[in-house]
Amino acid sequence: MCEEIRNGLTENKDIIRSLKNNDITNINRVYFKRSLKEWEEEKEQNLNTYFNLECNTILLTLSNADTIGFGVDDVKDSIVTWLDVHNGNEDDTQYYYRDWSTLLNYDDPIYSNKDIWAGFIGEKITRIRVLTIDLGGIKRFDDSFQRAIVLETENDGLVLSYGLKEIEGSYFPISKLGDFPQELMDKAVITEL
Repeated sequence: MCEEIRNGLTENKDIIRSLKNNDITNINRVYFKRSLKEWEEEKEQNLNTYFNLECNTILLTLSNADTIGFGVDDVKDSIVTWLDVHNGNEDDTQYYYRDWSTLLNYDDPIYSNKDIWAGFIGEKITRIRVLTIDLGGIKRFDDSFQRAIVLETENDGLVLSYGLKEIEGSYFPISKLGDFPQELMDKAVITEL
């Protein structure tokens, strides 16, 4: 478990501003090579679903050269964010370890499906919604239970979600907005940023 505490997106005004004022230039997921090998041996699914379903931290690189990190905090029971790279400086986060991790690009020819994610590259985020969904835990922080973040562009939307049994994949999958279950939207407290 990570010992550092990061804020949810609702508490990160600088990150919100950066997301809304710049185009997306890249989407990466963090993974560990050993985990990928185990997944390949166990799964019957297509290898190109690994990016969507099984990786850890999500990194969005923006046209101002900032990279926004999205991870999961089990204590908060929430998705948290940080400036992974800002003004050319790398953050020293414990949500993933640069020395032990590998980045998987959205257009990886084997472990991703470029057709799903390429439409977000070069696009500006026009709308951000945070979905707070209480699954019966103890609310320890103002930004607890932020279980999904919806980032919408002019033409589409992507959803980062955490710990929702209705979503296929690991505990931190990424999906397109059209694939996100409406019943989760209906039961969420939605904060528009």
